[in-house]
Amino acid sequence: MSKISISVANSIDNLEATKFLHKLLGMSLSTAKACLSNGKNAAFFSGELFLNDHNEVAENIRKIISFFCARNIELFIVEIDSTMDWEGAFNESNRISISVMLDILNDADRCFH
Repeated sequence: MSKISISVANSIDNLEATKFLHKLLGMSLSTAKACLSNGKNAAFFSGELFLNDHNEVAENIRKIISFFCARNIELFIVEIDSTMDWEGAFNESNRISISVMLDILNDADRCFH
């Protein structure tokens, strides 16, 4: 099992992205804006794959990737083992690419549909 965390790679001030996070994740507008302003140091999404809510988590990840890629906003996606703690995990060694993230989701589709 994997824990996934997503933030923007660099600080941004983007009203459209703030509203998107508010609508998709139910964050307050001020929290969403703060996460985007803090770049990779402030994850706006965290979830664990391969549990009972896998389909919902995977759908949110896909929506996030689609939205930010369409606007050329670089994401910082971190994957760690489900037994690990997030402390100290937000670094390049745990970072995965969007294509790897989508491969993980696509491979799991066969098991969760």
